[in-house]
Amino acid sequence: MAPTHTHTPTPAAAAVPPPPNSLSTETAAVRHVTFWRNGFSFGDGALLAYGDPANQALLAQVNAGLAPPRILNVVPGQLVELRVAKRITEDYTPPLPARPSSS
Repeated sequence: MAPTHTHTPTPAAAAVPPPPNSLSTETAAVRHVTFWRNGFSFGDGALLAYGDPANQALLAQVNAGLAPPRILNVVPGQLVELRVAKRITEDYTPPLPARPSSS
C-alpha cells in the first residue's frame, strides 16, 4: 500500500494575516510600459534612459518577468498584465500636469 501524504500548514504561515487594505494577489493589475526612442517609461512616470546601467538592469528584470513591485506599484506576488506600447520613432514627452477641476 502506498503511503498517504497530507499537507498541514505550519503555524507561522497560518497565523500571518494578509496586510490590511492590500490588493489581492489573485487580481491582475494592468500596467503600461512605453518604449520611446530615448528610453522607456511606466505609466505616466518619468523617462528611464536606455543608457543608464540601473535602467538596463530594470529592463532585464522586466524581460525576465521579474519587475520589482515598487516599479509597477503592486504588492509582491500580485499578477500583472504589462501592456507594451512601442513608440520608438518618437522622443519621450512628459505628460501634462493635471489641472484642477473648475467645478
